[in-house]
Amino acid sequence: APAAKLGKRTLTYSSVDLQAINQAARIIRENLCSPPSVSILSKQVYLNKQKLEAGFSLCYHMTIGQYIRSCRMAEAARLLAGTKMQIREVSAAVGYTSCASFIKVFRQTYQTTPLAFRKADRDARRAET
Repeated sequence: APAAKLGKRTLTYSSVDLQAINQAARIIRENLCSPPSVSILSKQVYLNKQKLEAGFSLCYHMTIGQYIRSCRMAEAARLLAGTKMQIREVSAAVGYTSCASFIKVFRQTYQTTPLAFRKADRDARRAET
């Protein structure tokens, strides 16, 4: 069974635990605008908070917070490429109340601004045709 270190303790994970961790990831993806806190998430999937956090890192190689950010940025990239939504609308659609914060995180993730990302995507699509 998979195991994760938590301080001096080793936590082992059953297949039911791993299903719960995957369910937690699904809940996050389905609620990107307002994902539940780790405490609420742990109650929703019937795992204690520490086991959920350690198991999430074991399965996804990132913290729950990093996973939320990663999912938000992937969805933002999809929306920028596939819709005509304004940047502030994309920002709100993926759960950011501050457009400036969204742009900062997007730039950290993709090394470009949302507007430049959209333009590069459109230019690439034009080049294909």
